[in-house]
Amino acid sequence: MTSTDIGVSESGSGAAGNSLQLAGTGTQYSDFAWQAEATSTFGACNTGQTFGSSGDTPPTVSSSTPANNATGVAVNAAITINFSESVDVAAGAFAVECPTATPILFSAAPALPATGTTSVTLTPSSALPQSTVCTVTVDKDSVTDKDGTPENMAADHVFSFTTAEPPTIAKIHAIQGSGSAVVPGTYTVEAIVTGDYQGATGTDDFKLDGFFIQEEDADIDGDSTTSEGIFVYCAACPTDVVVGDKVQVTGAAGEFFNMSQLSATTAGSVVVVSSGNTLPTPVALALPVPGVTATDLAGAQAQINAYYEQFEGMLVKFPTTLSVTEYFELSRYGQVVLAEGGRFRQFTDANAPATAGYTAHQIDLARRKVILDDDSNQQNHALMENPDIPVFHPVPGFSTTNYVRGGDTITDLTGVLHWSFAGQTGTDAWRIRPVMDASNAPVYPYTFTSGNPRGAAADVGGNIKVASFNVLNYFTTLGSRGANSTAELDRQAAKIVAAFAGLNADVIGVMEIENNNDIAIADLVSRLNASAGAGTYAYIATGTVGADQITVGIIYKPAKVTPVGAVQTLTAAAFTDPNSTGTQRNRPAVAQTFDENVLGERFTVVVNHLKSKGSCPSSGPDTDQGDGQGCWNATRAAAAAYMVGTWIPALTSSSGDPDILIVGDLNAYRKEDPIANIEAASYNDLLDSLLGAPAYGYVFDGQLGYLDHALSNATLTPKVSGVSEWHINADEVNLLDYNDTVQDAGEQDFNVKPSATTLYEANAYRSSDHDPVIIGLCTTPALPSAFSISRSGADAILDWTPSNGAVAHWVWRSTDPYFTPTTAPHRGQAAGVHSLTDAAAVGDPAHNYFYTISACGLPGDPATLQRVGEFDFALVPGS
Repeated sequence: MTSTDIGVSESGSGAAGNSLQLAGTGTQYSDFAWQAEATSTFGACNTGQTFGSSGDTPPTVSSSTPANNATGVAVNAAITINFSESVDVAAGAFAVECPTATPILFSAAPALPATGTTSVTLTPSSALPQSTVCTVTVDKDSVTDKDGTPENMAADHVFSFTTAEPPTIAKIHAIQGSGSAVVPGTYTVEAIVTGDYQGATGTDDFKLDGFFIQEEDADIDGDSTTSEGIFVYCAACPTDVVVGDKVQVTGAAGEFFNMSQLSATTAGSVVVVSSGNTLPTPVALALPVPGVTATDLAGAQAQINAYYEQFEGMLVKFPTTLSVTEYFELSRYGQVVLAEGGRFRQFTDANAPATAGYTAHQIDLARRKVILDDDSNQQNHALMENPDIPVFHPVPGFSTTNYVRGGDTITDLTGVLHWSFAGQTGTDAWRIRPVMDASNAPVYPYTFTSGNPRGAAADVGGNIKVASFNVLNYFTTLGSRGANSTAELDRQAAKIVAAFAGLNADVIGVMEIENNNDIAIADLVSRLNASAGAGTYAYIATGTVGADQITVGIIYKPAKVTPVGAVQTLTAAAFTDPNSTGTQRNRPAVAQTFDENVLGERFTVVVNHLKSKGSCPSSGPDTDQGDGQGCWNATRAAAAAYMVGTWIPALTSSSGDPDILIVGDLNAYRKEDPIANIEAASYNDLLDSLLGAPAYGYVFDGQLGYLDHALSNATLTPKVSGVSEWHINADEVNLLDYNDTVQDAGEQDFNVKPSATTLYEANAYRSSDHDPVIIGLCTTPALPSAFSISRSGADAILDWTPSNGAVAHWVWRSTDPYFTPTTAPHRGQAAGVHSLTDAAAVGDPAHNYFYTISACGLPGDPATLQRVGEFDFALVPGS
């Protein structure tokens, strides 16, 4: 017998015929264990010893989810196949059919082909059909193991499951009902996604955490009192949807701060049935809101809410042109307020104060407005993302080249009607959410048409220009009220300097400049002269005046005017605190008399900044009376009366000249008591008299009016050549102001600018929140002389010698020898020259023509007007 050395051994002392044996299961020595002596098994395996194969077995499918023959499987369930070992999987390894012979498209994770995986999850691209047997086949030749010699599965693996039965589908209008609250319960609905505000985690995840759905046109109930749309709150939103998807949603109906919604936050509660569907037809809504009969504001608002409630969560359309009337919250909340019938105006801009009238005004505004919002209800949404994103409107994002101004318009506004807050408690309102597609492009147009373009400062004529400018907290003390850093102060100053350059005024009354012993005004003048040239501007030194952080001041051009006498300040309590509250309320007025440098004409400018309408007292005459004048009206009115009745008469007595121009922020609109008290002392509201009803220079709560005034007394009014407001601030969004992208210590987060687009330019626009006022004065009564007239064909040629000090002459013509220039055709202006051609003057029939020339910009003091010529031509008609 020949023995074979097997390479292992074990010592023993058993009897002949016995042997030591290994027992167990395996393929190599180490897999087995030695046993006690037993009868030898020569030529056979030891008792208790089982030899396996080489270890290189084919891979198999060890399990699946759903399991074979599972029932009630969700139609949006993923399919997971688990393997017995690590495998490579080819691209065509799986086939899903629901039912047999009906292939289902899917995506795979990991993506195929895959290397070295033990499982693959298949996600169908759309919902599986309900109550259907689905079969999954794993191709044996497409799965290869990784150990030893590569092997494929021995056979195809096939398993089947049955999807869930169809749920009972509810209609949205049945959930919404005809009241303001939903009908409670858990429902399954099937509808079209009309607005997607889920957000993408990490890049744009501060949206509404949900989406809006609406019944298809064929499924509406025809009841106008029940809404066909609803919001679906999905929180983390495990199922992504896009506008146009038809989805099946299962969730609990409820109210979230009076907004109806379905809560569907769990996996499987939202199923995409199909994509690319036609959106429901937007419902046309009326503005002003119809059916409002209540005469009290609360009752009227309830009726307005009831009208909108019928369309809550639906696609709606306003088939009209709406005007941008409020945009202060665009930077903070992403919203603009739109108005039907043109921009809103302050009640007391056009009406005498009255409680009933003011209430009616508020109701009218509530009926005519709608908010166009963005896709979030977070404050400072653009800053919350990482990185920053642009402020939403105008699409595709606000910037210095893509901006909106007050008075711009949008037509046929369409979107989803949403009751929601803006991002802060107390801001709940009806708003339109924009509808964007999967690429974030607008489904409906959100394009604004320019209705109020920017322009240069108007020519107000005259030889002296006076301006009034609230510079909105120009502080050299950083972080107190104005700029928060040196960089922001430089940006703020650059904008104000640009505004001064555009105004090109000779005397400027400024408000809201830091009251720090002339440091701030000196800093501003230094910057003005660095731009315009050394010595161009100077300021009237007042020192610290009064107790407020802000004060008023006067800046002037020494080349044009010379101060006469000492500056005068009105610090009497009868002006600063007329109702004896114990605290300064109105900032002291500052007055300075000037001589015009050419002819020595004298005038006095009085600069004011009266108490604002905010921070109402709890009792007393300064509480809000509900008549449209706001708080502290009694304090402002009494101060105005004292100024024109007591202080200014004493001022003119000492100055030696009666001409007075009151300018500044009086914090009162044109029909309010403070202005009436000034007008009662024979002062003329120049903005009202020369510009009329359209005049405005400030926007508050989306309503136009002017707080910055120019009022001339009886002796100065005839010398006024013109007045204008330069609309560089009130119409501009505050995103364009001097604040930068850095949040400095103490700076409010809503003042910080997002960095996604360019928002700053060193120009005059949004240098403040008030528009500056410009007044032209004709300080010389000298008349033009040496007038001559000649004819050249049908033209009349006028020549004259200019008045001393006059910068321009304006010419009018009439066939009436007793005409008033303001009612006659204006023939033109001769600026810097002394002739004018009245083209084609001679007409058919022949007339006597009478001309009037003014030595200043507009017809003013009759002494400056002179009828300088007449000519009479008797022409044969047709010759």
